Amino acid sequence: MAINQAVGDIIAVTLNGLWHVQRVQSTLTYRVTSVVGAPTTSGFATALDTAFNAANKLYQRWRECCPSNYTLNYVDIQTIRPTRVVRDTFSKLLGGLSGQASSTANIAAVISKRGSLANRHNMGSIHVPYTNLDVGMHDGIVGNAMQASLLNLSLEVVGPYAVGALGNVVPVIWGPKTPTVSYDITSAFGQQTVRVMRRRTVGVGK
Repeated sequence: MAINQAVGDIIAVTLNGLWHVQRVQSTLTYRVTSVVGAPTTSGFATALDTAFNAANKLYQRWRECCPSNYTLNYVDIQTIRPTRVVRDTFSKLLGGLSGQASSTANIAAVISKRGSLANRHNMGSIHVPYTNLDVGMHDGIVGNAMQASLLNLSLEVVGPYAVGALGNVVPVIWGPKTPTVSYDITSAFGQQTVRVMRRRTVGVGK
């Protein structure tokens, strides 16, 4: 049975990458702020994927931060609140666009996300695959070219999206510990230092 998208729904967008034979997942969450007509969650997901796939939008800005040997394999878009529906999966098979390769999959750049209140519920982050071979990086400080790319990605992380003619969404900070509450992201910025990424999947090599 098809379920219609509704104002207030929370949508999870998971970028599923393949990097040095490791699966890397990064998830962004959005809240539906308006709906036109009566689109199904699947139809809304398809229109949202199209919006993200446009020039200079989320998928491109994400890939501009990723090593050339990273692949954005597919994207899952799933309404998770108040009703969890079956995810819609969109194949991509698109490579990283940073212009530099990596030799390991354990270094990440970080974009911090903030809401308007000064508490831990209004804080979040997203880790971005980063090339350890970046010639501009020194002493763990992100190179200038990557900082510029992270800035472009930050603008997409904080910005609202028009979902074709079906409605609009805004990016939010949301977590399962407080599932009925979401916080609008009011600012996002790239951290200057890289992070070491630990194991990201249950099985090695997945």
